[in-house]
Amino acid sequence: MMQESAPANPAISYLVGIGASAGGLEALQEFFQHMPADTQMAFVVIQHLSADYKSVMDELLQKQTAMAIKVVESPTTIEPNHIYLISSRSNLIIRKHALDVLEKDPAQRLNLPIDLFFHSLGEAYQERAVGIVLSGTGTDGSRGAKTIKENEGLVMVQQPEEARFDGMPNAIVSQGIADFVLPAAKLVAELARLAYHAPWLNAEQTLSENHGERMDPQLLRRILLEVKKQCKIDFTVYREQTILRRLNKRIRVLNLNSCEDYAAYLSSQAGEPRRLAREFMIGVTRFFRDEEAWELLRDRVLPELCASRNQDLPIRIWVAGCSSGEEAYSLAILLHEYLITHRLSLDFKLFATDIDEEAITFAGHGRYPESIFSSLSKERLYRYFDKEGDAYVIKKLIRDHIVFARHNLLTD
Repeated sequence: MMQESAPANPAISYLVGIGASAGGLEALQEFFQHMPADTQMAFVVIQHLSADYKSVMDELLQKQTAMAIKVVESPTTIEPNHIYLISSRSNLIIRKHALDVLEKDPAQRLNLPIDLFFHSLGEAYQERAVGIVLSGTGTDGSRGAKTIKENEGLVMVQQPEEARFDGMPNAIVSQGIADFVLPAAKLVAELARLAYHAPWLNAEQTLSENHGERMDPQLLRRILLEVKKQCKIDFTVYREQTILRRLNKRIRVLNLNSCEDYAAYLSSQAGEPRRLAREFMIGVTRFFRDEEAWELLRDRVLPELCASRNQDLPIRIWVAGCSSGEEAYSLAILLHEYLITHRLSLDFKLFATDIDEEAITFAGHGRYPESIFSSLSKERLYRYFDKEGDAYVIKKLIRDHIVFARHNLLTD
């Protein structure tokens, strides 16, 4: 999906997608009971609803808020200080900065409306996007939340201990992408604070106050050196614009007043350098991302590579910057399929490395949320993954061909 430009309605501070499933009603009621009605935010509530279910969510929530509430059943312009609810008959996405409906596909194996909406939310609204995951079973929302994070948006999660069902909250927490993990009422306080101080709503504030774009180079260097000292990663060679955007977002999340305050905070909090490093390293990845590239690899690269090897000379491939493992597993699957199709008995080994220790640990487990089905065919899911509860786990026949390790491409 192509990224869209800035939101059509500049009056909106944040567009907030809220995903809730089993046990989510109480959390939603508490959330909107405490949420002020004048934050300039717009809210879209996505639930799991069967097609024949008659929801009264609008009536229940209207008792908790003065904001206007609408069930979306046709393309709808998004207005600030409004709450929009999903219909039981369709899914919701953002198209041309408006809410649009997608009819549910009865043939689809699994409907994940939260992931679907979060993906479009992150790509369309970018730094103005907020994804909130409340109580629910399963892992819906976990992949879409990553899209929001990758596009500089905010990810908030109801504290799993408070949620009646902690499957959905824990699926976000386990990825390490949540900006806030709090009880529902406290999420409201943090979100309202961010909305009232959204930099893009105040034209009088300068870039240096809001976005860090004019940060003192010496101060930036001091911050990056502190991260390097603690994490052994030199971010001075990274794209400066990305570094500044993510640094500024972290300052807003922490409710600090200036970059100088953040530098002091960074030096005094033992875990903050690693947290900031993870913010810098958030990357875009999914199984078989960029389909044309994989087709080129299969049709042009693998034939030549396999022709140059024999049973005594195994294929060895290095996947540098493997992040959470999707690319490495995709390559191993593609190579395994090629060898079977062409009846070649060649051994192969992939060395998958990344600078991020937590990402490597996640990749090594080979355990992914059920929403990966949208990136994989039925055949690949059946052949290469085992379904375990709400997750898909890579099978041993692929896992045994990959070695995951931490490695700094620039220094090691």
